[in-house]
This record gives sequence, structure tokens and C-alpha cells, in this order.
Amino acid sequence: MTTSFVVIIPARWHSQRLPGKPLADICGEPMIQRVVEQAQKSKASSTIVATDHEAVFEVLQRSNCETVMTSPSLQSGTDRLAAAAVSLSLDPETIVVNLQGDEPLMPPECIDQVAEGLAASGADMATLACRFESSETLSDPNSVKVVITKSGRALYFSRATIPFDRDGLTPSNNSTYLRHIGLYAYRVKFLKEFVTWPTGELENIEKLEQLRALQRGRSIHVLEAASKVPPGVDTADDLKRARLNFQGVNK
Repeated sequence: MTTSFVVIIPARWHSQRLPGKPLADICGEPMIQRVVEQAQKSKASSTIVATDHEAVFEVLQRSNCETVMTSPSLQSGTDRLAAAAVSLSLDPETIVVNLQGDEPLMPPECIDQVAEGLAASGADMATLACRFESSETLSDPNSVKVVITKSGRALYFSRATIPFDRDGLTPSNNSTYLRHIGLYAYRVKFLKEFVTWPTGELENIEKLEQLRALQRGRSIHVLEAASKVPPGVDTADDLKRARLNFQGVNK
């Protein structure tokens, strides 16, 4: 049976490293439009953008996509999702997929996968991970690592290399390690609860929001991504790579 879910895309205007990022051009279309197009290729019943800027709202008026204005004072994409869920009066049991507004090449099958994974697992949250490629640097703090149980529950997320290979016994390639992919699914009732919690000590140290849930004993189910997920867009160099990737996908 197909899992029913909605996609909400948080689109914050003020990015320190790439100002006005949602409207950055990717092969003739603003990035937020590219993200919406990927979401609309999934099995989601609806795609909603939660933004804090009128320019984003106006650009999306020609899309078959609902747009919700949220306060610029909200601190995170998750806060923006929760605000949108309240504004839209979504049912507490509705599954919401949090697709970041800087993921223009997120495979639609991965969006479906994370929603279905939440429904099947009974966890509070679901997310994705992938094996590190040999060219990737494990020590890069921007690549978040995750370790999981045999049943797929997250034990910990870290910017450090985990597990630490004390005796140097693992193969020289990186395939032992899992890189976290920042795509999440949760039910509205959990989302509303999550944003009421103060940030935890682990979250403050690592600057990883999902640790707030783990430190409170809540469960996160981790699935290995069904398709390769290209990196998101945080910097001008990332934007150049996204344009090249998009050109390659559409040849």
C-alpha cells in the first residue's frame, strides 16, 4: 500500500554563504523551482514551500505548489515546517517529508523512501544515509557520519569520524562508513513536539539538530538511500556543481 505524505520545503532567504539562495539560477530556473519539481515527481499528495520572503512567494505563484509565508525570526527549517503545519491545519498523523530548499537534485524515489520508511518502522523520525565514496574525505566535518543498530535505528550522528578505527583494521576504502543525508520524515504531532524542546547539549556541540531527538530518547530510523544523492547547495562552488549535475541529468 502506498504511504500518504506531504512534502514541505523550507526556503530561507538569508544565507550567510549564498545570499538569496532560493532564487539562485540553475539552468534557467530558480533553485527553489528546481527543488519543487523534484518533490512533485515523488508520490507526495502535495508539495508546500514554507518561506520567509515575498520574492520566493511571488516566483512560485506560477507553480502548482502551495506557498506559506512564515516568520523571518524562525531559527531553523524544522521550525518553519512546524509553523507551516499549523498554518495549514494538518492532521497530527500526517507524514511530512522535510526536503531542504537547497536540494535541487534530490531523487524523487528517495523522497518516497523516507516517507515509507517512517510508516513501516514505527520510529519517531526517519532519514537517509549512504556509503562514503572512495573520493570523499571522512574527516570533513561538513560530511556528517551516522552509526546505526542492526535494525536501522540511529545510535549517533557526528561531524567526527565514527566509528573510530583504533587499530586500523578496516579496509582502505570508505565503504564501512555511513554519510548522513539531510532528508527527514516525521508525523505532524512529533514535529510540533520537537520544536518546543530546548536545544540539547549534544546539539549545541555538534550543531546537528537531530541530536535533540536522540538525547531525549526518541527514535530515528535510518535507511540506505535507494539512489545516489548529489550534494546540496551551500556555497557558490556548490551552485556551480549543481548546474553541471543538472546539465548531466538532463542531457
